[in-house]
Amino acid sequence: MLTHSCQTSTWTLTSPQTRMTGHIHARSTPDPRCVTGLRPEATPTLPAPHTCAPGLLEQLRAPLQLSPTVLRSSSSTSSRLALSEQTAKMSNKMVLAYWDIRGIGQPIRLLLEYTGTNYEDKFYVCGEAPDYDKSCWFDVKSELGMTFPNLPYLVDGERKLVQSNAIMRYIARKHNLCGKTEDEQVRVDFIENQAMDFRNGFVRLCYMDYDTQKDTYLQNLGEPLGQFSTFLGDRKWFAGDEITFVDFIMYELLDQHKLFDANTVSKFKNLSDFLDRFEALDKIKAYLKSDKYIKTPINNRMAKWGGKKE
Repeated sequence: MLTHSCQTSTWTLTSPQTRMTGHIHARSTPDPRCVTGLRPEATPTLPAPHTCAPGLLEQLRAPLQLSPTVLRSSSSTSSRLALSEQTAKMSNKMVLAYWDIRGIGQPIRLLLEYTGTNYEDKFYVCGEAPDYDKSCWFDVKSELGMTFPNLPYLVDGERKLVQSNAIMRYIARKHNLCGKTEDEQVRVDFIENQAMDFRNGFVRLCYMDYDTQKDTYLQNLGEPLGQFSTFLGDRKWFAGDEITFVDFIMYELLDQHKLFDANTVSKFKNLSDFLDRFEALDKIKAYLKSDKYIKTPINNRMAKWGGKKE
């Protein structure tokens, strides 16, 4: 049931699961990084059909559009979590929850965009220095109904998944992006795990050893990048002629290294061509140009490199 009053520009949405009230802003665009338009409502709003402005009913009947959920440390975090996930279920959306950074959440976002999946970003926000408060996550993680609560996590209806590669595979299986032949699947398995090893070394540098190990890391970077270059060879994608979910992982890793030092990936032509080919994909190209795309920060606020929004 929808009721509204045009003088106050409010509306009420009632369903068996929840009751919510929101506001229509006819001439303004909500901040995409903030939660707007949804709040619990205990008192019904009486209809006033005789006061309707032209076109308002059409706006109310349109599919509900949600902005990304942003969760900071506060006493209301638990209720906002429940409301966000319940609303996503009503609209048949997946919910991807992670810090408001690229990190290991970005390959998942890229895959969701490429596959045209209907999803909502849920951003947890780490506090500023010196405390880097993460209570917005740690205070609620045990209440999410997960055996192994972790970030990122994905909610798809009643199913809740954690571990970034498990989430990637879950989405990829829905779209046949795990490799079609045994040889392709073996190559996917290789790169999935090799990429994680490579990433772990880079993360350790960014968060812990940057001041003392940056030069050494760059000096030694040619070896792992050379191995990835050899493995890719003259193939279009890392598993072969068809794109798979590991290409989304590798794109993010290589792009982060380009931002770290522009001369790293450029030394390997096939890796540079791979990046260009990936960015030329229609849905990826559109996403990279959209307001949803996160270019920075790459890491969280306490990182010694990549932790600032530019």
